[in-house]
Amino acid sequence: MHVLVTGASGFIGAHVARRLVETGHEVTGLWHSNRASVSALERAGIAMLKADLADARSLTDLFGRPESIDAVVHAAAVVASAENPAFLRRAAEVNVLASANLIAAAEEHGCSRFIYTSTISVYGGRGAAAEGYCEDEARPSSYYGWSKLSAEKLLDIAAQRAGWSAVSLRLAGVHGIGRDTGALHGIASKALAGSPIEIREPGSRFRWCFIDDVGRAVELLLSASLPIGHFAANLASRDVYSLTEVATQIVRLAGSNSPIETASGGSHRHEVMNIDRLCGLIDFVPTPLVDILPAYLGQLRDE
Repeated sequence: MHVLVTGASGFIGAHVARRLVETGHEVTGLWHSNRASVSALERAGIAMLKADLADARSLTDLFGRPESIDAVVHAAAVVASAENPAFLRRAAEVNVLASANLIAAAEEHGCSRFIYTSTISVYGGRGAAAEGYCEDEARPSSYYGWSKLSAEKLLDIAAQRAGWSAVSLRLAGVHGIGRDTGALHGIASKALAGSPIEIREPGSRFRWCFIDDVGRAVELLLSASLPIGHFAANLASRDVYSLTEVATQIVRLAGSNSPIETASGGSHRHEVMNIDRLCGLIDFVPTPLVDILPAYLGQLRDE
């Protein structure tokens, strides 16, 4: 397939684009402002184009080229650094209007499949039941969550109109090599340095998402026999764990002397998504944490 990947110079988009090229797809990647990884992606066989998704005319030109686009993986987005009116305007432009432009161009030019990377933020962070957030429970409480769910709602309509199989992958916090922020990177870096590891929410439980699983899920969704329509599906790790449990495993695997210090009180969140729908849709089994950590620590050491 010829697959268009938006946000291809970002953490998720770059990994997905590489994975698709390695598995035999032709990939065109779009980037807008982050050109740091563009040259490396071009060397990997990805045709990289600079584009502004808010410019509907440029998208019409892109989809109208002789080499037709079979599928879209839409990973471009703006993420909130602060929830304020300025971010609302930016999220409406990038996460809603730009997504609408992309969906319209794909529909006009006969694209057959559309995969959108959405987010756990559509659930509003209110805490899940024991079985985890299920897909029909989306009630965002942030501008970011609203903007991502709004693009999903556009796909509800477009998929039926265009005869698409469209999937919104609602991702938990995505971790792995290539991301140098977040709890996993912070804990692992401190363990490798022998520094104290502070756990501020020892009572909270999470189900993260790992970047290799994102690429694998997207690849499977592109080739799977799916019914017509739009489906939201949660994507997260196989395991549910606390940060204390993660830190304990990392310290052991790293052979580290880092003490683990847990704060008293704090939040007791249950930020867990139920992944049964995705696992049934594409026969997908996420990678266990015990298999992720040794390779992750090895790569982090090499960096």
